[in-house]
Amino acid sequence: MNAPSEITKVLASTPDATMGYRAYTLGSFNFHRDEYFAHITWTTRDGRPLSHTMDIGNFLRALMRDVAWGFFYGWVNFDNVFGTVNHYQSVDMYAGSYNGTMKAAGVDLLENFPTDQIRATFCGYLAQCVAQLRSIGSNAMNAQQHCKGGTATIVHQIGRALDLTIHLHG
Repeated sequence: MNAPSEITKVLASTPDATMGYRAYTLGSFNFHRDEYFAHITWTTRDGRPLSHTMDIGNFLRALMRDVAWGFFYGWVNFDNVFGTVNHYQSVDMYAGSYNGTMKAAGVDLLENFPTDQIRATFCGYLAQCVAQLRSIGSNAMNAQQHCKGGTATIVHQIGRALDLTIHLHG
């Protein structure tokens, strides 16, 4: 697929002064994180801002699953609110679209993106976690303390997906 460069451009903020993490935007979805949680925000169909918060470990595992599987596998449910549906050349990203209560309240959102665009954004999000782990040092316990969900297994999975070599010593 020959996508124009503006389609695969990753929209990311400057690093947060306190935690050092960037916020990412993909379509109407905004993603940011702190030490313990991933925060997803969007605007509802009637113009209200809405947010959803997930444990950062669960969010990173699901994000990694999408990236590692090359956006090939059909459904990746991050939790009962947020997820993706992969269609080989494009990906639906949704918040609340398959949650009966949110759908009935009209606060759900579903957007479709070219696979290259969502891959670039998700890899950017994962790369910041890897960079944060590298800046902390090589002590695995220290890394787990500063990047919740950053267990050695997850770190190595992220590294393999991004073609990075990460050495954690315990």
